[in-house]
Amino acid sequence: MEYAHPVETGRECPICHGPQTEQVLTISAETALWRCPACGVLFVHPQPSQEGLAEAYSADMAASVDVQGQLMLTPKKRLIARDDLHLIRQMLPTGRLFEVGCGAGYFLWYAQQRGYEVAGNEVNHALVRFAREQLHLNVLEGDLLQLDIEGDWDVIYMRNVLSHLPDPVSTLRKVHALLRPRGWVFIETGNVAELSPSRICSLHQMGRLGVPDHLFFFTRTGLRTLMQQIGFKLVSETCYGVWLHDWLMAKVEKRVRAAMHAHRGDVRSESLKARLVGYVSYLLAYPLARFIPPAGRKCSIKYLFQKG
Repeated sequence: MEYAHPVETGRECPICHGPQTEQVLTISAETALWRCPACGVLFVHPQPSQEGLAEAYSADMAASVDVQGQLMLTPKKRLIARDDLHLIRQMLPTGRLFEVGCGAGYFLWYAQQRGYEVAGNEVNHALVRFAREQLHLNVLEGDLLQLDIEGDWDVIYMRNVLSHLPDPVSTLRKVHALLRPRGWVFIETGNVAELSPSRICSLHQMGRLGVPDHLFFFTRTGLRTLMQQIGFKLVSETCYGVWLHDWLMAKVEKRVRAAMHAHRGDVRSESLKARLVGYVSYLLAYPLARFIPPAGRKCSIKYLFQKG
């Protein structure tokens, strides 16, 4: 992967501009993970080049557009879409909804079926094609900051995308500008920045940290503060202890994929196994995870903010 700059011994925090950042983890000879003591954010420096990020996303998403990938992901994604839209509909029963980093478009499709006017953006070309050709959605290809998008949206949805943004502050400011007065933004992201250095190192060694294409990790306090500075107020926040899900599913999914490959061609068998995995994954990641205490481990947090 190509990088934009060589590793430095220290640098200004790209979020709060604090000067005393600390290196937490060496990712490679070219890059490292840094922490800002002032705002708590973890950030990758140097960031991969735009070409390197595009290459990483293309490779990472390849499995998401094959048949087995879709069979395993679709049931879980539809259940997540149902839950998230239920939360949004309590605030806004219908309206204009834009998704930042919409992937294959499952959430947009689900919202459209329930009366919302939808659109989104996505940087991965294969996923854009899938959303357009298979789901017939209005999806723009490219980074939100580079796209010319008309404003006055009622809701902007950002699920597991914040950590991927090369410039999250500018992106969130654009989100604020695109929303109508008192519009809503839904964000789901993790709590990796709240973990101990040893826990972060362990996640990296197990391949569960997602660097270097995950560029920023926020603490809950840090994200709330940033959103308030931009002009949002927090309406709700729900924490899910997903560490148990991640540990179990890493074992289950590998075995199920191998079984599906061994019985390739038996569509009914493949579909049933994939649906079962999807449902189990959903139950572990959300309904059950609400009752799993964080205890210094990995969590996923759903936020609902309103434009002030």
